[in-house]
Amino acid sequence: GNRGNIISDVESFETMSSSIFLSDTRADILLRHHFGKLFRKPGFQPEFSLVARAAYGSLRSPESHQAPVLRTLEKGYYEAGFIISKIFSTTGIGVYYRLGHYSEPEWTENVTVKFHFSLDFLR
Repeated sequence: GNRGNIISDVESFETMSSSIFLSDTRADILLRHHFGKLFRKPGFQPEFSLVARAAYGSLRSPESHQAPVLRTLEKGYYEAGFIISKIFSTTGIGVYYRLGHYSEPEWTENVTVKFHFSLDFLR
């Protein structure tokens, strides 16, 4: 999980706190659709992306673990997000929302806003 950080990570769940779930079998699906540059103004060419992420997991022997609260990913963890990158050169912003069974009752606890950095090495 990456919830405590202020910088986004394309290989992580932005709304999930670290070490909150325990699994010995886990599968993640991380999808991103990049729309590219929608504005063609000189000096201002932000890029837009949508992300969807899901995680499923299980724990074969939960009784052999000592944790105050033991949570697994058997009901699926979901989040969706919108990224605007390259607002200022390499800097952008992402807004992410937690969905599904593991979401919090208060909607503001499901939202995370993070800085997003893009570097193009092949240009």
